[in-house]
Amino acid sequence: MAGEHHGLTLTEAEYLALPETNQRVELVEGTVRFGGSSSARHQHLLSELLLQVFGWANQSNAAFAVGLSPLDVCFGSQNILQPDLFMLEGRLPVDEVGPIRQVPKLCLEVLEADGAFERGHKRMLYAAAGVAEYWCVEPTGVVECWSGDGLQTATEHTDTLASRALPGLNLDVAALRR
Repeated sequence: MAGEHHGLTLTEAEYLALPETNQRVELVEGTVRFGGSSSARHQHLLSELLLQVFGWANQSNAAFAVGLSPLDVCFGSQNILQPDLFMLEGRLPVDEVGPIRQVPKLCLEVLEADGAFERGHKRMLYAAAGVAEYWCVEPTGVVECWSGDGLQTATEHTDTLASRALPGLNLDVAALRR
């Protein structure tokens, strides 16, 4: 899949037929959207988040699976997104081909630049699909937690974030700044 597809309007089937790429590519309301390469800070934060979330899932014997970008998740026929990190109830469908078709309980994005797309448009797509909680992680390590009906309520966390959607999951936000 080459960059010439950016902005192209496609059906889900056409999008899924595009060749694989090492770029982050999403289908947003039927339009192909490319993301830039991640920064080292982005990868550092995502690694710390993965360790904490995966550790909680294993230690608590929670019935949740952790997924990472670039894994396609279908949020409706015209929306195939790649959350940086997400949690599904049950196991990842490793034997299925194509995008994940189960709506995650939690989606998380490590923000690059101003995060306007993630805080606005992407949050609304997650809300419409039924995502229970959405975390936006600033490059500084501050976490915005969006929850409630339609993901309309935002709270900012600098020390600890106690997930409402995943009881017992307490994110050590301060560790993101170490």
